[in-house]
Amino acid sequence: MQFSQALDSFFKNSWLKNYSISQKSIAIASFLLFIGVTAIGISEQYKVGILFNFSFSNLAIFALSVLYLIMLSQYFLLNDNAFFYYVLYLFLNIFYFHNVVFFGDQRIFLKFGYIHNQILLSSLLYTYFLYSQFALHFLNLKNSNADLQRKIKLCSKIYLSLFFTDLILSTFENFFWNKNIFYIFFQFACIIVGFYAILNIIIFKKTRLARIFIAGTICYYTGSVFGFLFNGQIFTNPFTNIAMKNWTFFTETGTLLEVIFFSTGLAYRMRLIEVEKNVVEQELLKEKLKELEFKNELLKQRESISHDLHDEVGATLNSISVNCEIAKQQMQKINPEAKKTLDSIGSASLHLIGSINDIVWAINPKNDVFENITVKMRLFAADLLIQHDVTVDFYADEKLNALNLDVEMRKHFYLIFKEAINNVYKHAQCSEIKTRIELIGKHIQMVISDNGIGFDSSKVRSGNGQTTMQYRAKKLNGSLEIQSKNQKGTVLILVFPFH
Repeated sequence: MQFSQALDSFFKNSWLKNYSISQKSIAIASFLLFIGVTAIGISEQYKVGILFNFSFSNLAIFALSVLYLIMLSQYFLLNDNAFFYYVLYLFLNIFYFHNVVFFGDQRIFLKFGYIHNQILLSSLLYTYFLYSQFALHFLNLKNSNADLQRKIKLCSKIYLSLFFTDLILSTFENFFWNKNIFYIFFQFACIIVGFYAILNIIIFKKTRLARIFIAGTICYYTGSVFGFLFNGQIFTNPFTNIAMKNWTFFTETGTLLEVIFFSTGLAYRMRLIEVEKNVVEQELLKEKLKELEFKNELLKQRESISHDLHDEVGATLNSISVNCEIAKQQMQKINPEAKKTLDSIGSASLHLIGSINDIVWAINPKNDVFENITVKMRLFAADLLIQHDVTVDFYADEKLNALNLDVEMRKHFYLIFKEAINNVYKHAQCSEIKTRIELIGKHIQMVISDNGIGFDSSKVRSGNGQTTMQYRAKKLNGSLEIQSKNQKGTVLILVFPFH
């Protein structure tokens, strides 16, 4: 546990955390290097006259190259991290095999001499790190098994530490360390960590995808172990067959078998993702259908409430108003004081009838369309003002007709307009009123102006009407501004967002 925590601390606080290059840039760089390595390899084979000679190594490199190109295209199409790490893993294997097969001990590639040899060997250690990163994403451990994810991440960090240690210490190899022991130590460490990872996956991840991964990994590690044992001369190669006598045969065979398993695994994984995607889409569709059913039910309830308010409450209030008028006529001569009370009741009833009508109109789903709102606004202004010789100029942008306002927005918007028109009727003493409603970007703007007597806004305190309008503007997440001067009319500007 302490070793794991120490590694975590190193990777979180080191410069490695801050040095990042986009994955796509790395993938493109690997492709350009792949083209270069392949071109040099083919050129060298052509020079020595073996370009068209069949060999198992050439077949293995050709198969890996084709798969590399397929996986690279899949990565750019799907942007899947599993493909990204597998592409780099394949590239480094191709890079390694090109060198040991095509160039042998001459190390022609880039003519780096001894340093090139160490980079080549270190690249093998880095493939283990890429392989462990591939396992994390291929098996989706982040979302399926946090404990196993932690263990594979630990293996990944050990691989990366071994890679950097090998790269750094290889510079001083001739001074204090036998070259063969140096190589054997790091290879053994990687193999031990690899078997630890395989064992944990076998124990903790019992799925078909995990079984495919384990089969491919065992092939890869078995080939790597045999290649390592024979190449490091730890054991003598007992095989006499021309192909099997070369230690690269085992590494190449293990890698090829692993590639076959993982090609199957990646295809199976893509099918799982597609199935999961279809399930999610079906769930989303069900949710949308439920939401639609709920909205339809809500519309029905709103329509029912609207009818009930109109039929029951409206009819009752109308009856009260009519009865008040009859009672006023009957009580006019008998009790003049009672007439005043009945006048008050009648006025309150009429006001309440108007308010109920506004509520009925607001909750009726048929009035959600903006065009119906402007029709009601136009009729209200005309009915109230034209009979008093006030010219009503009303304009509504046609682009607004397609919009739908919900109940709350429609209510606050209409009642601000209604309050403004009532104020004009009561106080403005104007001969003309203009209303402009426009869609400006994602905002609705309403401007109401008159040519009345106006008022000095610095001296006149806001009344209940203005306070209510400001309150409603805030409910619309908008702003309300009233501009006025004595004898120069009044302008009201309302702006609020529409989504």
